[in-house]
Amino acid sequence: MSDAEPEVALGPDMAFEGLLVLPKSARIEGRVAGTVMAGASVWVGATGVVEADLEAEAIVVEGSVHGDLRARTSIELGPGAIVTGDLTGPRIAVADGAQVNGRCRVGHPSAS
Repeated sequence: MSDAEPEVALGPDMAFEGLLVLPKSARIEGRVAGTVMAGASVWVGATGVVEADLEAEAIVVEGSVHGDLRARTSIELGPGAIVTGDLTGPRIAVADGAQVNGRCRVGHPSAS
């Protein structure tokens, strides 16, 4: 994910429930429940708690996610990440200390 500041931010004291559609890059430090669909990158910060399936261009997780992650370019899990769900993307990086309870599927989707 690029070092540019995200265009949408959900702060640590904020919560959202339902379908969250993000056309631009986003940073989640609060709570999200439901489904997240992003046209760009999504970063789940250390205080972020996501109970949702998440689909984006690129995904970085440093907090907690309970749901499936699907990225078009990459998924990165930082040392404090806790993910319960399946990870799917062409590139998946898991740092020492990250926890994953689910399946990982690495590669581009088939063209069938």
